[in-house]
Amino acid sequence: MLPTEKRTLTNLAKNNHFFYNTLNNLTLNKNLNDQEKSFILSCALIFLNKFNKDRRYKSFADLAYYIVLKYSINFNDYKPLYDFSIEFGFFPITNSILKNNLINETGFKDFVVSLKLKDYQKADLGKIKYIETLEQNTEREGFLGDISLEKGFLAPTSFGKSSVIIDYITALETQQKIAIIVPTKSLLMQTYRLVRDADLDYRLLMHNEMYKEEDRFIGIFTQERALRLLKSANIVYDTLIIDEAHNIFKKDHRNLLLARLIRINKNRKKNCNIVYLSPLIDKASNLKVSAEQEIKAHTINFNHNYPKVLKNKTVPYLCK
Repeated sequence: MLPTEKRTLTNLAKNNHFFYNTLNNLTLNKNLNDQEKSFILSCALIFLNKFNKDRRYKSFADLAYYIVLKYSINFNDYKPLYDFSIEFGFFPITNSILKNNLINETGFKDFVVSLKLKDYQKADLGKIKYIETLEQNTEREGFLGDISLEKGFLAPTSFGKSSVIIDYITALETQQKIAIIVPTKSLLMQTYRLVRDADLDYRLLMHNEMYKEEDRFIGIFTQERALRLLKSANIVYDTLIIDEAHNIFKKDHRNLLLARLIRINKNRKKNCNIVYLSPLIDKASNLKVSAEQEIKAHTINFNHNYPKVLKNKTVPYLCK
């Protein structure tokens, strides 16, 4: 949060008792009269306009979303949330509202919106897996089209990082030796099943001892196994995909091995591709293991955490 954001919100809560009391009652699920309802929704619009004028003020967008979300759930009036979700690109929420018939009247505009949502559907073998937010779609497309040697896809959990791995590998044309590095053996099995089910044209390895001098493979490795193969077979990975890349920050033995793996591979092949995936890092520069690295970031800033079935009235967390 920027210092000016914090001061503004703190002063508003301290000096405007009507705002404080109304927001407090909304949070505690108490009833609001018509004047209070109109006032708190107007505040949400003001906060959203403030963010639209200066995108650094993310806390204003957070608060606007929280107000609209709580209002809609508390008073069973989903029109404000519907309008907000369209304006802000929270299309999974838009889809849930339309799918569950949570607005009383729909017109031609809503029909057009439902058609437009198809552009943000992520499908696998014809089956829709999820609908992307506008930011998610933009950042994923930007990431896949980015030709930088080192880049990061920094997104909250459940924001399609698994799909990004498959889309990224599918788009590769000349890469022969690919290593997906996961921090634990449980994630290794999960990632292996993901890649296996994608039916890519590569031999899949889960252990360094499975390597039989193949020219084309995808290794789903822990850092230890990837480093062991790098040393024993004297090979080089054309592409490294580092899942849970924030683990580089940990100063234990295993993550020192991860940093060593990256350095050795870069020393053997300067133009190797390195992809960093993390839900916890907001600046790609924090992932550097050497000063000369340049990492291009593709970051999803907002986590809507919408309820899967809005009719259950389960209150999501605030945005990131």
